Amino acid sequence: MPQVLEQSLFLFPQDVEIIKYLLENERWSEVRGRAMWEGMEARGVGGGRRSWQSLKERFLKRIRPNLAKYERGEDGGVEGLTPNKRAKLAIS
Repeated sequence: MPQVLEQSLFLFPQDVEIIKYLLENERWSEVRGRAMWEGMEARGVGGGRRSWQSLKERFLKRIRPNLAKYERGEDGGVEGLTPNKRAKLAIS
């Protein structure tokens, strides 16, 4: 019988953790690279159970197009995600 891997969905707090890492370390210019994401995986960003490829894909395909959703609001969000910083993350 083939081994079934448990797949877990990303949660809002994990997305916030990814954004915070990028903002706190000012690494928005590296989002298309590989080394930064490998470092994030090694540090346990995103709950510690994500591969660097998963973190990168999540950011590029789901988080970045919806950055406005992560601004500080009732559901938490990212403190300090200003329109200027959001623009840097969106165009990198």
